[in-house]
Amino acid sequence: MNRILQWLWFFLNNRDYRRYCWARRTKRDAVCLELQQQYPGLTELFDDWGDIHAVDLFGDAAAQREWWEPRSHLFWDLPHIKWIEEPSEYKPRAGYMLVELPLMKTKAEALRMFEKFLDLNETGRKRAHESTKPQFRLIMQKRPGSKYHYHPEGWKLSTATRKALAKAAYVGRLRYRKTPAGKPLSLTDKVLAIKEDPKNPFGWSLTEQDKRDIAKGVYKKGLFGGSEVTLVKRAQKDFDAYVRNTIYGRFPDNS
Repeated sequence: MNRILQWLWFFLNNRDYRRYCWARRTKRDAVCLELQQQYPGLTELFDDWGDIHAVDLFGDAAAQREWWEPRSHLFWDLPHIKWIEEPSEYKPRAGYMLVELPLMKTKAEALRMFEKFLDLNETGRKRAHESTKPQFRLIMQKRPGSKYHYHPEGWKLSTATRKALAKAAYVGRLRYRKTPAGKPLSLTDKVLAIKEDPKNPFGWSLTEQDKRDIAKGVYKKGLFGGSEVTLVKRAQKDFDAYVRNTIYGRFPDNS
């Protein structure tokens, strides 16, 4: 669930999806149509994710659970074996097959027979594309996974991607902070804010020289054109891309 909450946090920052949720909630059909034309898959995305702005997904555990439970299958499509009571009503689907399994005298015998069958099935999968029977080709396809998963790596993220996400989220939150004068933080303000936080994901901290420069009022001038400002810019760019692509059902995608 933590992975989905991370996805949701970035998705909540997507302005067009926020606007679409508002339009659906307030029945602004013209706005809905405009956004649906801009994003062809938006209606289906809304059917799946719902109005994520109408509930407190990060402050209300009950609301979070109520949102998650009917949608968990979209993310965790766990396969299971079941008994088909009415074979005549069974509809073939990719990655599944209907078989007749002899119930032998012992479970071990039945398992051996089933293992041999699965070995043959794996061999047959490689030849399935040559079959002239569409139904056979269908069941020999690999079982489709969950509808939504991390893009493009699946649920396992590389260390580099995890770090990039942490930095992007951190910088994204800094956008909501203001200077004492009520203005948004500049790039140099952000570098300083990051360094002042011992838990920042960049691994930065203030050196004694930094502290002396701050006291003299010259610290931020020395940051212009430096590597730290460049890294904050990169994290901001990643944040914008991660947020932008959530409306296409993709995360984390910083392309």
